[in-house]
Amino acid sequence: FSQSPVEFINALIASQSRDLKLVAGEASRNAEKEGRSDFYNQPWVEDATIRYLNRKPAAGNEPPGTT
Repeated sequence: FSQSPVEFINALIASQSRDLKLVAGEASRNAEKEGRSDFYNQPWVEDATIRYLNRKPAAGNEPPGTT
């Protein structure tokens, strides 16, 4: 980074652009599946929901500036 900040930033932006295109493409393919209720009745959904709720801090309990 310190040797060539401009090249670093350009490479970072290019990488982020590729990632965004990849994620956006996958999101559009899965949107149709997620709209159906049978998608949410799969065996992994309950476990994923519990894990998500256990990891997410309660609103207001986190000090400002932390993530």
